[in-house]
Amino acid sequence: RLMGKPFYRLPTEAEWEWAARAGSATSAWYGDGDADFGKFENLSDVTTKRFVVQGVNPQPVGNPADWLAFIPRVDAVNDGQMIATDVGSYAPNPWGLYDMIGNVSEWTSSDYKPYPYNAADGRESGSAEAKKVARGGSWSDRPKWGRSGVRRDYESWQPVHNVGFRVVCEDDLAK
Repeated sequence: RLMGKPFYRLPTEAEWEWAARAGSATSAWYGDGDADFGKFENLSDVTTKRFVVQGVNPQPVGNPADWLAFIPRVDAVNDGQMIATDVGSYAPNPWGLYDMIGNVSEWTSSDYKPYPYNAADGRESGSAEAKKVARGGSWSDRPKWGRSGVRRDYESWQPVHNVGFRVVCEDDLAK
């Protein structure tokens, strides 16, 4: 770490949740699980029906039967995207942060340990061997699994199709 130069790192689990909630007390910064998320986050909505295809050159089935469109979704919402999309495609939360919930879940630096959260229990050790926490939800999650309090554990080396990351920039000059 060089003095006067910014330092980049993954957020801790607690930092991530604080940023995702943006001062709200609801399950997502824009409301509870039954809120219309279409303008705010990319979660599993009616567009996932387009995964149902047919033919040699697969084309979406216009109005598939529910049993064919097996991905759990909220049919009453259309956020306009079937899978992950460009960052900033939806409204930012009150603190100006985009895609905190939805689009892709996000890695944190925290080791997975049971709640309640206690920063002194070793979860912030930085161990490369420990399972890590991913927070938020992705394009394949319904609001129930795409909210500020959702946490999943993955091996630190495990590639996951719907998990990305954001970084915290610490500026030594600001201290």
